[in-house]
Amino acid sequence: KRVVQKVAEKYGLVYFGCVSQNEDDHKAVRGYTVSKSQIDDHYCIGTIQDYDVTFVQRNDLVLGLDRKEVRCHWLITSIDLKSRRSLPRFFVGAQAHSDILKASYSQLHQVQLGNTTQYPHKFLSNYFVYAKPQDVINIEWLFPPSAAEIVTGYFADMSFEVENNVLYVYNESAYPTAEKIDKMFENGIWLARYIDAITNADINKEF
Repeated sequence: KRVVQKVAEKYGLVYFGCVSQNEDDHKAVRGYTVSKSQIDDHYCIGTIQDYDVTFVQRNDLVLGLDRKEVRCHWLITSIDLKSRRSLPRFFVGAQAHSDILKASYSQLHQVQLGNTTQYPHKFLSNYFVYAKPQDVINIEWLFPPSAAEIVTGYFADMSFEVENNVLYVYNESAYPTAEKIDKMFENGIWLARYIDAITNADINKEF
C-alpha cells in the first residue's frame, strides 16, 4: 500500500485505495480486463504532464481457452487521449501472455501488421495485435514501424490497448513496485503523445 501511495504522492495523484465498481462514484477503468467480478485496489487519479491519468491494481478470475478459471492480476494505467477524432480499438501485447487475452476477446481478432510497410522482425516475433480486420490499415497509420521498434525495446513487460480514445497500459503483476509504475507512466505518456501527434497532425485523414 505504501509503495503506491508514495508513487501517487510523487506524481500528484489522489489515492483512494480499494474501490467498488458497483457502489463507488469514480471514473471506471475499462479495457479488456473489465468484468462484473473484478476487484480493484490502489485506485489513483490525477494529471501527469497535462494528461488525465488513472491507475489501479486489478485482479479477477478469468475463464481461459481450456475453460478453466485462472486468477489474473494486472497493474493498469489509463490515459485519456487528446485526439480530436474517434480512433479504432486495438491491442498490442507480448506473445508470452496471449492465452488469457485470446480468451478475453470476442469482438476482435488477431491481425498481422505489415500490409503497407515492413515492421521490425523482433516486434512481429514477440508481439501480437488484436483488432477488427477492417481497421488494420488505419492501425498501421496510428502505430507505424518506428513506434513498434520503440515498444519492442521499452515495453518488454507491458502491453497496451486503445479503446474509446483511452490508452490502457497493462503490466501483469500481483505486486506493484515504484519502478513498474514509473515505467508504466513514462511509457504510457510517451505513447499517448505519439498517437495524439499523428492523429491531430492529419485531422482530415479518412478512417
